[in-house]
Amino acid sequence: MQVPSEIPVRSRSGRHAAVRRSTRGPLDDDDPLAASLPVDNDPSPISSPKLNIDTTSARPSTSSSLLSPPGTGMHRPPSPSSPSQSPTRSQLDLSLLLRPSLYQSIPTDSTLPPFLSADHQPPPGASLSSLISTCQFRHAAIKAASDLCTGIIQPTDPQRILETFHIRLACLVLTGNNTLAAQESRALSDYLSRNTRPGQTSPAIYLPWELRLLLHRLQSRVSADGRRSIMSLYTLGGECRTRAAAALDDEERILWTRRLADLGLRVAAELIEMGEFDAAARHLQSLDEPNDDSDALVRKALLQLRIGDVAAAETTVNETKDGETNDSRATLRGLTQLARGDYTAAMETFAALHETQPQDIVAANNYAVSLLYTGKMDAAAPLLEALVDGADAIPAPGVLFNLATFYELATERAVDRKVRLVERVAARGAEQGGWERVGAEFKL
Repeated sequence: MQVPSEIPVRSRSGRHAAVRRSTRGPLDDDDPLAASLPVDNDPSPISSPKLNIDTTSARPSTSSSLLSPPGTGMHRPPSPSSPSQSPTRSQLDLSLLLRPSLYQSIPTDSTLPPFLSADHQPPPGASLSSLISTCQFRHAAIKAASDLCTGIIQPTDPQRILETFHIRLACLVLTGNNTLAAQESRALSDYLSRNTRPGQTSPAIYLPWELRLLLHRLQSRVSADGRRSIMSLYTLGGECRTRAAAALDDEERILWTRRLADLGLRVAAELIEMGEFDAAARHLQSLDEPNDDSDALVRKALLQLRIGDVAAAETTVNETKDGETNDSRATLRGLTQLARGDYTAAMETFAALHETQPQDIVAANNYAVSLLYTGKMDAAAPLLEALVDGADAIPAPGVLFNLATFYELATERAVDRKVRLVERVAARGAEQGGWERVGAEFKL
């Protein structure tokens, strides 16, 4: 006699597994500007955008000096553009940015002493706009924090709070205090994260676009998580696609398309910083070619040169159109020749460009560097000296860095030459390029 087992036995299910639906990757969405796409005034959000290049919002500078360290480019603080609609305090309560405890004192350890003399101090009561116009960025950052904390700006004016806070962060970055800027920006980033709910309007839409990009940049540097940074860029790209699809006129549609194109190039830059050069090359290759935007092509070519894809960069350079982009094309051609090791051809290219544009700092700087590569240092150093001492020239960080490099190569008393260079630049005054500069620009 068989005793029935009390152990439960699993029987085979008669149902069949559902076939998995095909999915699209984050770069596989269709173009939101296609004619077949209906425009809805309230489109659903898109989380995975395709970063197509059409146009770009900011002209890239080909003035990246060949010997300059990364992150020393000279950029003026952006004027925060007003949001499409001014937020009210109920929509955006930014009283947390008015707390004095949020802001820290700005260290002057890295600022060279000649720039801290009494002659370089602004007049008492100088306005924020005047400090920015005279390139006194450290004092502008101090003034911005003072305006936020002393009641000059009321909590009921969130738009002005954002503009002043934007200036504070931008000036901190310009003075080399990136860590401090990231710490102070964390309060606003956390506020936006806490108040973002699914299905509701994010308070981030009331922020100027340039400020949102700056917040992303600062927080990504703090977290040191490149993948998270890239996903944040894709989130911004999704918003750009949604706004472009919902645009009611061509001007607004072009604006958001340009921002989307800019994000596509920023993703490539993030991949390069992560060391993912192959991924960056594939990403740049996958981007749609701009219709009529030579600036985007210039930025793309510079990124391709950064990863060593000289052949792709040359192809991109050849795609730039004639006319007003001739200077950019010549500069890029010279850079590709340097990358290939054809120093003589690069020198001839930059020499011709400098001859046609004798007042162009970029052309003169690149010409001097090409002279160095061909062993003509005696001709290169005076060229850079003229860029520092010229009455109409404002010495750029790349020029100062390259000149300091020449001193190191040409003399054993390079430190003394650099110190005298600092004094010469400081004597020019803030309006002529003698604003507060850090030692890294002079390799001190």
